[in-house]
Amino acid sequence: MENNIINLSSIGFDNYYLTESGRLYKAAPTEKEIKADKLNRFYLIDNCGNEKRITKRKLYNQVFNK
Repeated sequence: MENNIINLSSIGFDNYYLTESGRLYKAAPTEKEIKADKLNRFYLIDNCGNEKRITKRKLYNQVFNK
């Protein structure tokens, strides 16, 4: 994995990590890269157990404030 890895717990996704290059990983139970769909959306499970749809751009902007 890459050096600059950010845990997504600050935006409600404890089990996920995002790199500065835009790669998303699920942390538990095993590390696995999550791929975006054709429209650059991810389907993630939040801390309450609900599935959330979020675009790659929105996720990157929320995490890195860009």
